[in-house]
Amino acid sequence: MLSEADAEQVLIRLRQAINGVVWATPKFDPDAHNICFINLEMRDGRELIYYSFSNMSRVSSTRQAALTGLGYELVPDVSNHLKFWACGGMGQYHTEPRLVNYVFCRPGHLENIRRALIVTEIDCCGSCMNNTISPFVEQYPDIDIYTQEHGAVPSQGISPSFQHFTV
Repeated sequence: MLSEADAEQVLIRLRQAINGVVWATPKFDPDAHNICFINLEMRDGRELIYYSFSNMSRVSSTRQAALTGLGYELVPDVSNHLKFWACGGMGQYHTEPRLVNYVFCRPGHLENIRRALIVTEIDCCGSCMNNTISPFVEQYPDIDIYTQEHGAVPSQGISPSFQHFTV
């Protein structure tokens, strides 16, 4: 499992990769959209990381391939009929439910997860906590689930806060 400092470094590098590939335009600022990742420690000793960006519709397949080439393959939206943990409305497209649903739909993952760390630039909203993360924790008490939130509020110009690094 990543340490707090290592998780911060991964989040910072993910933001740099997203901003380097998904250019800002007069109508779109990638910094205004959340990035998140889930770090899974598996019972068989593997450690996996899956990445998410809140506005996947702005990431073309060419840009997704570029991110994958940099080591940041973004998880796709899960088909509506497979979404078990949903916030409803636009909340279903937030980074946290996308990651949790993606992991939930991966054969062999749930029974093999020992610990999960969800790291996000923008703090988890009430809808995501109440409709995705908390119910998941209740449904799977044998999986230790942690969140590491960095307090970004793009609409107010507040950047993520880091304990171990300065950006």
